[in-house]
Amino acid sequence: GKKKKGITKQVIGFQMLDRAVARAGYTVYQEGEPIGEVTSGAPSPSLKCNIGFAIVTSQIISQEDEIDIEIRGRMHPAKIVTAPFI
Repeated sequence: GKKKKGITKQVIGFQMLDRAVARAGYTVYQEGEPIGEVTSGAPSPSLKCNIGFAIVTSQIISQEDEIDIEIRGRMHPAKIVTAPFI
């Protein structure tokens, strides 16, 4: 397909703000708009929360931005964090 100007795909790390676990293929939203999808998600024993990575097509995304991840038809809040985290 044609490349749209100004749209770049980037990998972001995120931290779930509730107990939900994001899995690969789940849709990521920002302000109600779908912007990408989760590539992996897992619990982080050291952070005591669930973390993951997603590929998003948003150039306005930045550290500490809040996003939502659709899990089983419901929106769950997450926060963007910079890798690396374990």
